[in-house]
Amino acid sequence: FAWRVLALSEKELGNTDAAVKAIDESIEIHESGQYLEDAAYDWYIKASIFSRTEQYPEALDALEHSLVFDRRAENAAGLGRDWMAIGAVREKSGDLTGARAAWIQARDIFRAAFLTVPAEEAETRLTR
Repeated sequence: FAWRVLALSEKELGNTDAAVKAIDESIEIHESGQYLEDAAYDWYIKASIFSRTEQYPEALDALEHSLVFDRRAENAAGLGRDWMAIGAVREKSGDLTGARAAWIQARDIFRAAFLTVPAEEAETRLTR
């Protein structure tokens, strides 16, 4: 978890390379130990690092990895969160159709898991 905290700190300081290096250390630990939800969250953080620096293809690739681990963990909240982030990255990259499709996926996952507040947040994205 120290690597994750370091990655988030470096991200906030604008040190992208150091942030990626730190989160990669966390990813290695969590993947090798089969800590599925932690690995998914590490990939989610990596995506946020790339998204902040407008590296959208890299951010989407990291989110695909996050989806893989959240699926394996059967983590509905994580899956919905991943799809919300995919929507945000697609929106920032100018792919509004892709963003909308991602937010629909997120909304449906949240609804199926009876996560009403995040489902409403996804719905709000769709109606703006």
